[in-house]
Formats: sequence, structure tokens, C-alpha cells
Amino acid sequence: MILNKNITRLAAILLAATILLGSAACKREKKISGKEYIEKEVLVQVLMDMHLMDGITNDMKFYRKFNPGDSIDIYGPIFNKYDIDREMYDRTIKEYSKYPQLMDEVYDQVLMQLNLLQDKIESEEDKKIEVINGRNR
Repeated sequence: MILNKNITRLAAILLAATILLGSAACKREKKISGKEYIEKEVLVQVLMDMHLMDGITNDMKFYRKFNPGDSIDIYGPIFNKYDIDREMYDRTIKEYSKYPQLMDEVYDQVLMQLNLLQDKIESEEDKKIEVINGRNR
């Protein structure tokens, strides 16, 4: 009977220790780094440019104005701009996909940058409209 209580107590202690160590490991700051990966700040810019390119090439009113050359490789100029290649991009995305929280952080920054860009463009359009309306009176 005493042996059973000790085993149960030991099992409870081991379970508690495992949970504590597991939660401590989860709270640890994960970072993807190294020469084989794209830095987080650069990845944000790359993804932002890729989404802008998708928007341009998928909207018929812009498609004729913007000719990306080979439509199969619309991201090539973006990779060249940031001095990366498709393999490095794919490797980085694969690694980030292992850590959804990190990917969420990247996309939060991408969305924030795209929203700031949209606000800037809308503000400039509003100023143009004000100037036109001011002249027409």
C-alpha cells in the first residue's frame, strides 16, 4: 500500500515536472536565423511585394499597364531585388511553417505595412480631390 502511494506521488511529480518544462520550452523565444534563411524584416518586405505583385497581375485594369515579362516567373524580380533565390525563399517559408506563431507575427507586419501603404495612397487621392474641387468652385 505504501509502495503504491509512493509510486502515485512520484508519477504526479514527474507529470508536473514534464508540464512545467514543456510550458517553459513553449514560452522560449523562437527565432529562425542563419545564412540559409531570409531575415524576418526582409521576409516581411518580400511578402509585401509579392502580395502587391499578385494584386497587380490579377486585376485586369493594371495587367495591361504592367508587363512582368514571363508570367510564370512574376516573383523573379522581387527575389533579385532582395538578393535571394526561390530555394532560399522556399526554405524560409518551410521553416516558418513549423512555428505558426512566428508566421503570424510576420504576416501581422505584412498586413500592417500594406494597410499603411493603402492609407497613404487614399490620403494622397483625397488631397487630389480637394485640389480639384477647390479649383472647380
